[in-house]
Amino acid sequence: MIFVAYRHGLRASEVCDLQWQQIELSEGRLHVHRVKNGIPSVHPIRGDEMRALRKLRRDYPRDAHVFVSERGGPISPIGFHRLVQRLGEAAKMPFPIHPHMLRHACGFKLANDGHDTRALQHYLGHKNIQHTVRYTDMAPDRFKDFWRDRTRATASTSSPPTRHSRSLPARSPSGARRSPPRLPSTGASSGGCAGSCATLDPC
Repeated sequence: MIFVAYRHGLRASEVCDLQWQQIELSEGRLHVHRVKNGIPSVHPIRGDEMRALRKLRRDYPRDAHVFVSERGGPISPIGFHRLVQRLGEAAKMPFPIHPHMLRHACGFKLANDGHDTRALQHYLGHKNIQHTVRYTDMAPDRFKDFWRDRTRATASTSSPPTRHSRSLPARSPSGARRSPPRLPSTGASSGGCAGSCATLDPC
């Protein structure tokens, strides 16, 4: 139950109300119904989650709800809250644990994986994207590809030198160095870049 809530960013009421009719085990899809007028979506079910759900379905083949209590009814949000709280105490967490942390953990994990804000918004079902920005704002690597030098990946391959590259003048048959040819001037004004491009100074 905790794994499904974390994997799909479900609120306590959403995971408690989850029914088998929302799950397509044959296709590996989960139809997520959001509360608070959230955006419904269809999530993929991966292998590890699929195996756990198949086993759960074999153990409880007649239940309409995915997660049921010992009495046979659906687990209430309060019961789920107490379950997570007890697990946090058993793990000796230094702060109180509640189910909504699973939803936040899902958002931060996907943001840290580099998923864009708009896709993350629809995955979590946020009506307002401002509720999603909190996750991407704190992603440590969200700027890592900004202004990356794409030419470094091909630096090891041979390529013709550019006119800004430094090279030694060629030697004549007599051994004397020949002067490199001068680039023609374009007659630009002093504020232009023609003179600087003809030399080794940057534009």
